[in-house]
Amino acid sequence: MEGFTSSVSNTIRKQEREINNEGGLSIKGKRKLDYFVSVATTYEPYTFFQARFENTNTTSLIQEMSMEERKVFEFDIIFHVLKRNYFQ
Repeated sequence: MEGFTSSVSNTIRKQEREINNEGGLSIKGKRKLDYFVSVATTYEPYTFFQARFENTNTTSLIQEMSMEERKVFEFDIIFHVLKRNYFQ
């Protein structure tokens, strides 16, 4: 979160320097920064969530299944997504 805050702060400072030729944040700039940090804090669990999903067991199960079982249980997600035309 600190990296995000620093990045937003630097961006606002840069924009204000281009407009006002001043180095620090104005009151309006501080309000913008507070707003963006508030929104980022609210959505932090969803936007900054770092996870790794492991599918080794599912892959092993699929490899052990017969073609008939694969058709019945429909593990081939990519095929079904394409089949349903989600990309059109």
